Amino acid sequence: MKIGQLNTLSEYDINGSIINIDSYVKKAKEKGYEYIGINGKNMFYFPHLASSCEKENLKPVFLISITIKTDKQNLDASLVILNEKGYKNICYLKNNINSEKVTLDELDLIKEGNAIIIETNQNFEFKIFQDLMAREVSKIKKLFGDNFYLGLGLYTQVDYENANQIIDYANTCSYDIIPFHKVIYLEKKDAYYQEVFSASIEKRELNKVDSGPYFLLSIDALEKIYDKQTLLNQDKLLSKINFNFFEKRGGLISFKDDNNLLKEKAYLGLKALGLETKEYKERLDYELKIISEMNFSSYFLIVEDYVNFARLNSIKIGPSRGSAGGSLTCFVLGITSLDPIKFNLSFERFLNPKRVTMPDIDIDFDSERRDEVVSYLYNKYKDKSNQVCNIVTFSTLKPKSAIKLVAATLGYPDKSLEPLLSSISPNASNFDKAKKDPYLGEKFKGISSKKSYSEILLVASKILGLVINTSIHASGVIVSNNSLDECTQIIRKENNVILCGYEYGAMERLGFLKLDVLALSNLTFINHVENRIKENKKELPNIYEDLENKKVFSTLCKKHLFNIFQLDSSSIVLKDIDLVKPESFKDLCELIDLIRPGAKDYVSIFASRKNNNKKIEYLDNKLEPVLSETYGIMLYQEQIMEVVKIIAGFSLSEADLLRRAISKKKEEEIKKYYSKFINGAINSGLSKEKAEKIYADIEKFSNYGFNKAHSYGYGLITYTLLYYKTYYLEEFYKESLLSIKLGTKDFIKVNDELTSLGYKFVNPSINKSSKQEVIFEDKEIYLPLRINGVSNQLIESIVLEREKGEYSSYLNFLIRNKDLFNNEENKKALTNLINSGAFDLLESNRIKLLNKTNLYLDATKFYSNEEEIESFLSSKEEVKENIIERLVNEKNSLGIIVSKNLNDIINIEKGYQPFIVLDNFNLSKFNTINVISNYDEYTLRINSKINIENNSIVLVKANLNNIYRIKNIDDIKLGKLKGEKSE
Repeated sequence: MKIGQLNTLSEYDINGSIINIDSYVKKAKEKGYEYIGINGKNMFYFPHLASSCEKENLKPVFLISITIKTDKQNLDASLVILNEKGYKNICYLKNNINSEKVTLDELDLIKEGNAIIIETNQNFEFKIFQDLMAREVSKIKKLFGDNFYLGLGLYTQVDYENANQIIDYANTCSYDIIPFHKVIYLEKKDAYYQEVFSASIEKRELNKVDSGPYFLLSIDALEKIYDKQTLLNQDKLLSKINFNFFEKRGGLISFKDDNNLLKEKAYLGLKALGLETKEYKERLDYELKIISEMNFSSYFLIVEDYVNFARLNSIKIGPSRGSAGGSLTCFVLGITSLDPIKFNLSFERFLNPKRVTMPDIDIDFDSERRDEVVSYLYNKYKDKSNQVCNIVTFSTLKPKSAIKLVAATLGYPDKSLEPLLSSISPNASNFDKAKKDPYLGEKFKGISSKKSYSEILLVASKILGLVINTSIHASGVIVSNNSLDECTQIIRKENNVILCGYEYGAMERLGFLKLDVLALSNLTFINHVENRIKENKKELPNIYEDLENKKVFSTLCKKHLFNIFQLDSSSIVLKDIDLVKPESFKDLCELIDLIRPGAKDYVSIFASRKNNNKKIEYLDNKLEPVLSETYGIMLYQEQIMEVVKIIAGFSLSEADLLRRAISKKKEEEIKKYYSKFINGAINSGLSKEKAEKIYADIEKFSNYGFNKAHSYGYGLITYTLLYYKTYYLEEFYKESLLSIKLGTKDFIKVNDELTSLGYKFVNPSINKSSKQEVIFEDKEIYLPLRINGVSNQLIESIVLEREKGEYSSYLNFLIRNKDLFNNEENKKALTNLINSGAFDLLESNRIKLLNKTNLYLDATKFYSNEEEIESFLSSKEEVKENIIERLVNEKNSLGIIVSKNLNDIINIEKGYQPFIVLDNFNLSKFNTINVISNYDEYTLRINSKINIENNSIVLVKANLNNIYRIKNIDDIKLGKLKGEKSE
């Protein structure tokens, strides 16, 4: 007899259940179930249940809960998918009918291929149900015939008492009853965690719950609670199910005579590139033959079409991403900008005839205009139904978000959580990984062991990984040859965005084509830099024809890496550049691969061999032709494939399957290919010992290497940015600084690079600076008039007036803009302008301007002549500035200090850094002070009893950097300005 659990809610009905499907299926297998179902309000859970059951060798049952609307009383019911027709009808239900209120007429439309279960545990007495609903239920029975069931759930004494009435009613009407036990958590004790989760989502008070009845029963318990006939009825229902969720339902849009059309376009592209040599023709014919045999010609035509649309509309396109750069077909069609023959790139790594899955042609587009490409696809392929849609992704609860979600419900104030939350690595997906984090792990271990956090951590651990909401896949777009409404649930978001209800992995298994339309901000940045170059009447270079420019590699070796794609985010890169000493485009691409986590262990040996400090050694002489370009190290996936081919006699297609099996950790396939590799190697003359050593290297390198096409494709973007930084420095840095806040880590990087090149940032100037951008004048870089407390509207008015002619003096500025400063807000803004140094080129004494401002403003109400005002207000008294106060005010208005370098004006002692005290407010209470340097601001916790006043100078013996804003300081002393006498 087949026994199953059907009425289970899951995480995909958010707030309905804390059940993770993988855990549920494993637990069901442990309890001996053969059939296991989910009952959901939506179809989102279908792929997850299907794949989980596939792993555990269980049979999934798919149910959709609905509410049936009748004239008298709504009925709770569930539809069970029996076959493919039923699945399509459920798709119709979710996409065209409101399943919260389904009428009998609508039920009639979707009945075929589905069974229906009417729940009898209604929120009213059974007698009322019988009197009011008997007629409605009989109509539903008539619609579904033998596929009609009453569902019975027994949890309380009242349920047991009602059960006999329900059974009698069913027998009278010849209705089959089946067990329909509701499960919303896996074990009794989990009822508490479910209640906390629900209360947190609903933002309500917590109800007292210790345990509950809605847990997964054992089969023994099920057989004791429900009588044999109901179990036999369930067996009858389960026997009718003949449905495979992963049945192929999608298909590729195809074009008439696509093979010939692709060939024609490819040869036109080859001719346009001037590459009609025997070598290129033979390679192109080889690729086109494989593409044709695999029925992928239409796919290439689709990609070529939307890439061409982007190019015609001046949308920036990446040169190549992933393995597609190994295809000459892609190159001649204009899909990629990477010549695979010139760079010796493998087609088989991209398209393997023995691995019959759709090739991935990932395309990067300017992030500001990527949506235009998606809109083009919508408009190109839309029919009366949806054939193009975005892809859903499901956001899940991570450790920090799980803690925050339940904190208020459990009575934890936000402040009490700060130490705990700050100790959890953002990369940790669970608390075990948080404890193992190399940076924060020990801190989290200590804090999490405190009793005060035990309850919240326990509850949070029970809800980790649960689906919490839906979002849109960043790049994937599904294009189907038929209506997606018939194949999946469709989600309609704001702005006419349409999503398919399954994530990409499921859509791929269902046979759908995913187009990877990716957004890359680096392309946007390049586009902006190029627009600046053109605006400055300079000619854009052909960078791809100048890939060995020595000045570019000089920039790289100087480690000027800010805003350099792939190289600007890791301090490890700086050391690697010193070791490798890249001096060619090949070196750059190898460096990009070497900085990956797995390969970094080989940087030292790679560099020693490259720079002739160490002899290159090969495990066998046959490896030299393949590995000589990377100094005997298997750096690229293509090299692994070639090694397998040369050593063991594999075809490149078979070699790729071995590589994939290792990288995907497919144990059965690995065993099969391992034996074949060793035997092949022995047959080619190698000893077993040497064959095993080579295989060990293959296994090691397969786990982390890029494919070479990807390294070279992305290397072109990296090189382009280095090129512009080298030859179009002002355009590059102007664009970079637009999005950088002064005083941040990024600003410090930019300042360090520009300082090393002889440039210097200077205060904004009322006559020279722009509203938003820096201005380069010789080697000085004027900061923009983006000043704290100064509105954009005020700056625009000041700059507009300046267009009539530069301001000749501060007073001239006030006279020409007197109407702007008749309110207190703008008067405060004027103070900030002065303190920022905006008027320094007109009058260097800022305190003098501050003292005269109100007098000048009053005078401008009566006079418009500078000489009259000056004679009226003439004063020969000179006001001396306090340099420290001046710099503090500059910091407050500008965010950094640029007019003076603290190292130049303060007496420095060896090993100490100078700071100005900004705020000593918490010194007596918490032993902390806030201090500033030229660019940074820190809170220092000091361990000495010295009297520290605001605006005083302190010298600190510690290696501070702007990563750590709060620092314990043991060695601190008061400092002096140069020229000041010691007391």
